[in-house]
Amino acid sequence: MAAQYPVKLEVYACNDTTDNAAWVRQGYITTNYVDSLVYNAGGTDRTYQNIVGYGSIAFDKPYRYVRFDVLTTGNNAAKVSGAPFFCMSMFQIYEATYVPEESLIEEVDADVRARFEAALNAANTALAANAATRKIIDELNAAYELFVENYPHPAEALAALNEAKAQLENAAVGEAPGYFPQSA
Repeated sequence: MAAQYPVKLEVYACNDTTDNAAWVRQGYITTNYVDSLVYNAGGTDRTYQNIVGYGSIAFDKPYRYVRFDVLTTGNNAAKVSGAPFFCMSMFQIYEATYVPEESLIEEVDADVRARFEAALNAANTALAANAATRKIIDELNAAYELFVENYPHPAEALAALNEAKAQLENAAVGEAPGYFPQSA
């Protein structure tokens, strides 16, 4: 079955699996599939695009057991009865530390970040109070769109750099009209 990889998961954790009430909801993981994988099948390399996924969640304390409830999969299948099928070939948990000087989020204008954070906090507060309004949702959407517009995309910068390199390599150098001087 194609695209049966988990996209949105609800995460639970506990230290005692014998007590069903011990499972504590930790939140959601929305997985981003951005990396490709080259797999050699019978002597032929096959590249699978966007197959390696990443997601993150912060636990409220250390746990020994983790449970995933898959809510949607890559083909947008929503859980109807039971969990949709998916498989993992590897799962690893890393301790995360935020390093501002390595984060692209820090490249977004501080006012844009603050607006998005305020809108997100307002929406979370409204949701918790069951008081979300269209105005709150619209402000969150507008703040998110502005954030995304200002978020640096390394792939775009790399494409622009490669284009500039190609133009430089193909530039005609000389003194005649239509040529670039050596100093350029």
